[in-house]
Amino acid sequence: TPTPILPPGAPTTSPIPPGSTVIPIQVALQEFIKGSQSREGKTPASSRRTRTDTEVRLVGSSGPFNTKVTLTWKEERVGPNLGFFEGNIVFPPGILSTGTYNILVKEPNHLRKTVATAVAITAAGQNATVDGRNNPLTAGDADGDNSINGADFAMVVRCLSENVQRSLTQCS
Repeated sequence: TPTPILPPGAPTTSPIPPGSTVIPIQVALQEFIKGSQSREGKTPASSRRTRTDTEVRLVGSSGPFNTKVTLTWKEERVGPNLGFFEGNIVFPPGILSTGTYNILVKEPNHLRKTVATAVAITAAGQNATVDGRNNPLTAGDADGDNSINGADFAMVVRCLSENVQRSLTQCS
């Protein structure tokens, strides 16, 4: 599994290995708002600015490839209740072949979604940025099964009832 790499310009804890395939990505994530408050002009809580459990799947000419990506908050909103995040998809040398891929993203508590189709990827090089901001990931998948149904609602209700006396941030 490749080591997650921060977006360009951010300090990195580990450099990108020479010869790696690098694909910059931009993603919009739907976010819930407590009560009826507007998020306009607000940034996400510091614990939500960097997301390290984002899964990325490339499906295309040479099979599916999965990795984890670190996404960093970029803008306060790109639409109603949306946050804009960016990061780099990095595959070490020899893992990904040059080809055309569909790019799917899965964020915890969100549905997996194809954010870009027929993306030409050049192995062992820097690629064009994948802009998934117009295809935001839908929030609400509390149990991680990639569907939103009664089981998700039951988890949220249970969490809220267990945390009435505590901070609701434990229900993320």
